[in-house]
Amino acid sequence: MLHGLAGSGAVVLIAMSELESSSQSILYLLLFGLGSILGMTLVAGLFSLPIHQKFKVTNTYQYAFVVLSSLLCIAYGGYMVWQFVQ
Repeated sequence: MLHGLAGSGAVVLIAMSELESSSQSILYLLLFGLGSILGMTLVAGLFSLPIHQKFKVTNTYQYAFVVLSSLLCIAYGGYMVWQFVQ
């Protein structure tokens, strides 16, 4: 979420300040976050298609790459949170 707000944080704050209630602002932020997540997921999926077609890897290798990538992302995210908390 922080990455998604890095470039558009000012726009989000301006839009939220125009809303009349706190509940509307929170709803707007939640919908913006959900839209950011879905949009990034869609784009990442579309970008993976040519790579997947080119490297016709077996399911075992593909599963291993997904698990390794996921673990690296979780570890890096945990490291970033730990740095922020300290």
